Amino acid sequence: MAARPGMTRSDELPAPDCICYRFRMLVTLPDHIPALTRMSESELKHELAVSLYAARKLTLIQAADLAQKGFFEFQALLRDRRIPQHYDDADLDHDLAALRELPPR
Repeated sequence: MAARPGMTRSDELPAPDCICYRFRMLVTLPDHIPALTRMSESELKHELAVSLYAARKLTLIQAADLAQKGFFEFQALLRDRRIPQHYDDADLDHDLAALRELPPR
């Protein structure tokens, strides 16, 4: 028997380089809204990911995953839409502390 895509043949555990989705949701959209009927599933995922990220419901990585885009590709999508990345004073303090811990060059 051949292994399913993203699965290993020997133990049927996900392959290490595979992103696995265990949660599925069926969403019924009204068909009287023309903008929705013209959108592909991919476009709808992009819109949902951007919206949830902007609302601070998803992290950047989670939103990129939902949009099925790479990290930098999703950052570019946010940039093009002028949606700022979530980065506050606490993030800056954390990054500065990490830089101080680096060995001198």
